[in-house]
Amino acid sequence: MNRPQVVLIYKFLPHYRKTMFELTHRLLASRGIDFSIWVGDHSSSEHASRKDCVELAFAHAMPTVRMPFLRRDLFLHLPPPDRPHPDVVVCEQALKVPLNFWFCLMARLRRHRFAWWGHGRNFQNDSALGVEALKKLTTRWAAWWISYNGLTDQVLRDELHVGSKRIWSVDNAIDTRVLADQVDEQRTRGREVIEQELCCRPSRLRIIFCGGLHPAKNVGLLLESFPILQRTIPDAQLIVIGDGPDRARVETGAAMNPGIRLVGFAQGRTKAAWLAIGDVFVCPGMVGLNILDAFAASLPFLTVDIPTHSPEIHYLAPGRNGVMVAPTAPALAQGLCDLAVADRRPLVAAARATARFYTCQRMAARFSAAMILAIRRPRFGTRNRRRGARPSTPAPGPRPVAASSGCIAQAPAMPAPAPLRARTQSAAGVVLATPVG
Repeated sequence: MNRPQVVLIYKFLPHYRKTMFELTHRLLASRGIDFSIWVGDHSSSEHASRKDCVELAFAHAMPTVRMPFLRRDLFLHLPPPDRPHPDVVVCEQALKVPLNFWFCLMARLRRHRFAWWGHGRNFQNDSALGVEALKKLTTRWAAWWISYNGLTDQVLRDELHVGSKRIWSVDNAIDTRVLADQVDEQRTRGREVIEQELCCRPSRLRIIFCGGLHPAKNVGLLLESFPILQRTIPDAQLIVIGDGPDRARVETGAAMNPGIRLVGFAQGRTKAAWLAIGDVFVCPGMVGLNILDAFAASLPFLTVDIPTHSPEIHYLAPGRNGVMVAPTAPALAQGLCDLAVADRRPLVAAARATARFYTCQRMAARFSAAMILAIRRPRFGTRNRRRGARPSTPAPGPRPVAASSGCIAQAPAMPAPAPLRARTQSAAGVVLATPVG
């Protein structure tokens, strides 16, 4: 008897997905299911130049032709030769990859089971109206959806009218275990020792920005708000970790203000050392998976209220593991000032608890559970929909995680926040909680 085949179509293999894919392959193999990734050839793309692509033994290259089309690039892929036809196909809803829509069409002819994986819409609002309209049209072509998290679920239900029974959330995450262990290791050495090694003077509030220095991250707002903060906290420090097009702007700010320090790109123990002596993690622009880096380092997360955040903003619980303020320099400065005088211990504890909940292992287990259920359900075609049959999707239920035995088990609920004695609201709109005792 042939083993069921699950295929994920991916335009390239980013390094941050490596652990999740390996765990998924292992979990599905333990259930007698072959999981493979058909990946495009992007050896000449920007991802290859940044060296953020990886290779996996169960990833099969697809011949790829890059073709300009209406000021965009289309990636024309061909399925790998000598590969069996899959039973389940999962594709990103990317219009630049026409092969995805071919598999979607074949699913309607009952050739295989099909699911979209993604956001449902562009959260950054930088797509043309026609592109978004086409994505909205194709949203309901799939039997079901693998959504990023609860925020994506809400978009699919409320904006795109996808039924709840056709949505399976995987709680998008990255592997932060190594970073968390490295930060803990650094903290055992003592804050003063690390500060001396990094030639960093003591500070009442050390702010960490860690991410790409590109316009979406809006580092300019942070540079504008920092002098305002220094009027109240003169010894405050701003540590900028990262690189990108806005690097020159940060260099100019650091040259004019000794409280600003540009570290540049950092990883491993160097990055962990800076996070270990930080007090708050700030992202004044688009929030993505960097929020999990902050929580892994047990740092409260501060961001601004803008509509272009990625779905990972769903992991922020203002007043519990971080804060959100208005997108202005005075509001950002006031929010940082409030965190400086507040008892940050409840925020730190909740940040670490959030990091332990949204894990790469949890995501792999949920994705694997969705694939197992997909294989057990009948194939979905047009006739199913016309007859009103229930789509082949799992009903919302207990969230699965990988148990110690490798099976799918019910996940524990998020730890409850500490009992609150009082809540106060600052001028910046930051909710600060004071724990009992």
